[in-house]
Amino acid sequence: MRPLRPWMAPVLVFLLAAAACQPAAPPPALTPTVPPASPPGGGAPIRIGAPFNLTGGMASIDVPAANGARLAAEEINAAGGVMGRPIELLIRDTKTDPATAATVVTQLIEQDKVVAVIGFNDSDYVLAAGPICQRAGIPFITVGATSPRLPGQVGDMLFLAPFGDNVQAAVGAEFAFEKFGKTAYLLWDKGAEYTTVLAKYFKERFTELGGTIVLEDTYQSGDKDFSAQIAKVKALSQQPAFYYIAALPDDVGTIVKQFRNAGITGPIVGGDGYDTPLLIQVAGSAAENVFFTTHSLLAADSPNERVRKFVAAYKQKYGTEPEAVFAALGYDAVYVLAEAIRRAGSTDGQAIKKALFLEDYLEGAGVGIAAAQQALPVMMDALAPGSGLTPAGEVHMRADWSTFTPLPYAPGHARVLTDIYEGDAPWSHCPRSFLRRMIEQAGRRGWRIMAAFENEFYLLRREGDSVLPADATVFAQTAALDAAALLLEELTAALEAQGIVPEMIYAESGPGQFEMPIRYAEALRAADNQIVFRETVRAVARRHGLIASFVPKIFPDKAGSGAHLHFSLWRGDRNRTADPRRPDALSAEARAFIAGILQHLPALMAFTTPSPNSFKRIRPRFWSGAFTCWGYGNREAAVRVPQPPAGRPITHIELKTVDPSCNPYLALGAVIAAGLDGLEKGLDPGEPVQMDPADLPESERAARGIRPLPSTLGEAIAALEQDEVLLQALGPELARSYLAVRRAEWEAMKDMPHEEEVRILLERY
Repeated sequence: MRPLRPWMAPVLVFLLAAAACQPAAPPPALTPTVPPASPPGGGAPIRIGAPFNLTGGMASIDVPAANGARLAAEEINAAGGVMGRPIELLIRDTKTDPATAATVVTQLIEQDKVVAVIGFNDSDYVLAAGPICQRAGIPFITVGATSPRLPGQVGDMLFLAPFGDNVQAAVGAEFAFEKFGKTAYLLWDKGAEYTTVLAKYFKERFTELGGTIVLEDTYQSGDKDFSAQIAKVKALSQQPAFYYIAALPDDVGTIVKQFRNAGITGPIVGGDGYDTPLLIQVAGSAAENVFFTTHSLLAADSPNERVRKFVAAYKQKYGTEPEAVFAALGYDAVYVLAEAIRRAGSTDGQAIKKALFLEDYLEGAGVGIAAAQQALPVMMDALAPGSGLTPAGEVHMRADWSTFTPLPYAPGHARVLTDIYEGDAPWSHCPRSFLRRMIEQAGRRGWRIMAAFENEFYLLRREGDSVLPADATVFAQTAALDAAALLLEELTAALEAQGIVPEMIYAESGPGQFEMPIRYAEALRAADNQIVFRETVRAVARRHGLIASFVPKIFPDKAGSGAHLHFSLWRGDRNRTADPRRPDALSAEARAFIAGILQHLPALMAFTTPSPNSFKRIRPRFWSGAFTCWGYGNREAAVRVPQPPAGRPITHIELKTVDPSCNPYLALGAVIAAGLDGLEKGLDPGEPVQMDPADLPESERAARGIRPLPSTLGEAIAALEQDEVLLQALGPELARSYLAVRRAEWEAMKDMPHEEEVRILLERY
């Protein structure tokens, strides 16, 4: 197997002579607390919670993990503790019961006053306990729970010590495909998060390699009779090359034994749930020809000196070699946490979190890039004239470790978003820093902005030199969803694994076009989500042999693609978009915010519709918002107030003149700047327009202040050059470089044939 990480490689273990193996001795009983030593300095103990399932079905992997954690704490205390203070490890039994797990963790936080928590080897228990730690601001390292979806499900106080199920499932699939063949049987426990996720990722990777799942089946946690599943396997006209069974530790021995007793002798492959003494204890000789992925191979003769030392220390303390790899993960989790506390120089939860994220790793450094990168137009690698940037000089990208996310579509890889710094200060040209400034300005006025982008995109296929829609369906046809079902299922799962929740998906007006709104978030997170969304859609489409395109207008005679911006105004935890006295109408503050947007909208379009191609979508009677007006439920108004069901309050506002070619940080930041200007000046947007503004007489539009929006990028640039409010918000340096890039793109592409324009943009958007 090839290693996926230099510091931790998944290991594939196989059992060929299980009959010769002796059942492992039961692990020794644990004392509930590691008594703190008295290192020099005599500081108060640092209390760390250690909830584990020491009894019940998960005990076979959790007891070794707790043993490893206890060993690590004792070693750290013997060496002087952390910051001159001993570690007091509070080990508690959660009895393989999620409700008990939640209760125990609550007690550890509220009564025992722990500063952090380590524990659990299964996702269901992390899902029960993790949100409690998240709400309390307590860092939580899961010892062995492997679902890559957990950080998105729990929050940024959760950290995973092991590699994810996406990694081990991919390794298992690749190994089995190469060693055994291209057909597989798949069985998993549908009642457990771990087994469900593991099976999902195995199937994705195996079928991606060209393998075929000949039969899929499930069972329910607690089942002990697998005769029904076995009967289906035996009924197959031809047996698969191997059997992939995703099971919890308490089930693996039973399943393997029953399959073998039924005469199914082919290779059985699984995940780290097999790394338990129960496999041999229950299955005995039936465990022959079983293979599974796990986190490390713990052996007294390991070529890794650190592994040898750990095995020896564990054996000396407990009288047996580590019963499972989870012993090492428990050991590592305590050492990782101790190092984070040392790096933080504090037991404060946020400080520990920062150290666990390694936020100081790139402090004062970062990844260097040429400053001139911010002056490159979309169509060439040459500096835009007048940008003020030159090839000389570097700035540095500093990771925002709170955005660190494993990539579900690229096992073994992860993404982290960055801010750009010049020296010790955010760089004036950094788009993400610009949005941060606008958010801070809103905050100083007592406002929070929640937002989300509603993306449209095309799925395309290549035929020779041509690019064609992936299907020929029309708006809202279920046939489009059916045709792309596997892709959309994978896309949805990939987004959810990264903490992005799709609200819905449906076929849009164009053939091969889809729309997928995502759940709103704080403004900065909303812009981050837009970056992640676009990258994920494109990556998943490539895995299916298709191109996902966010070009605003690909086909001259078909619907364009927007990325409508939805936002709401909040004070503290209350949405103040609706009028509190009349919830079906806008609040005075929301009206003023809209008025600011409308007043600055011609200039805003240089950010929200920033490509020459963008303006081929902005046309009257195309539901794209071609006039400076607003209305309730009016899809021809540039600003639409979605109408909720009867009796429910207005929750948000939609800006339609936005498309996916925009930089979301600049677009959202500029919208906030315009809205704040409206609030500060108490602007009035006028009466809502409840008809197509194109149908109003020109004289009436003029009387109501309804203006046609720019029809070209050149007009939007000219409007921005005259907009002092937005220019001041940007700052002189960012304004200069941004305008220079947009002018260069406009001049180069304004007379370009549509086909050539799309060819260039397709590679970028």
